[in-house]
Amino acid sequence: MSRANTTAAKKLPPNTEPAKTEPVKPAPATSADKPSIAAHQGERPSARAMDAVKQVLAEAKPVEALLNQEIWARESGIKFNTWEVVPKAGTPIENLLRKEYWCNVAQRMKGGDTVIVYPRDGAYYAELIVWDAGQNWANVTAKGYMPRPEFEAVAGVASDFEIASDPIDGIVVKRKSTGAKVKGNFPNHADAQRWIMDHQRALRS
Repeated sequence: MSRANTTAAKKLPPNTEPAKTEPVKPAPATSADKPSIAAHQGERPSARAMDAVKQVLAEAKPVEALLNQEIWARESGIKFNTWEVVPKAGTPIENLLRKEYWCNVAQRMKGGDTVIVYPRDGAYYAELIVWDAGQNWANVTAKGYMPRPEFEAVAGVASDFEIASDPIDGIVVKRKSTGAKVKGNFPNHADAQRWIMDHQRALRS
């Protein structure tokens, strides 16, 4: 019998167990191996980073497109046209600068056209220039923008009333508490203020 077979045939002494091999455990991670979370805690993002996040969120928000009944041809020129647009109340100017806003009316527009904008709530006046337009999009930029100024309050006018400019209904009187229109089609703000004072006088009598 060979020496190798003789060694394999030997038996262990009684009450002796074979040696067990313990699994090697990984060494615990040290502070140098862990990312420095504490170093970033309490730090505020920069203003530039916040602006970038706001822009991404704004662009991700769906835009309520302009409808065909909210645009009119003001003047048709030989090469370029001028359009009048009355967006819904509360439509920010930023929405109008997004090309998908014009998807319902883009076929009627072309590069070089001018768009005059005055929303239903009269929040601003703007003029846009159309650079290019396709089947369901238009690239525009603002060449003029003016937010509505704050008019001086008139003594004796009830605080619950406000005067608003509506391009469809003209100058109107609304209740601040509910937003409901009380009366409309005034030719100017002065006549609307006079009506409010007469209305309050009739209520007190």
